[in-house]
Amino acid sequence: MLKENSGLTVDSISQRVGFEDFTVFNRNFKLVTGMTPSMYRKLQLPAVQEPADTGRI
Repeated sequence: MLKENSGLTVDSISQRVGFEDFTVFNRNFKLVTGMTPSMYRKLQLPAVQEPADTGRI
């Protein structure tokens, strides 16, 4: 859900999957994956590439 719904906040996703308290979701997610939901999301999203420098001003 973190990958498919990148427009949603992690707090919103935690509520959608049944956690009333974000901190409990965050703690459990980290126990299972070894990273926070935010860290996981950053690693899963493709890196934004900067446009090539054409030398024009």
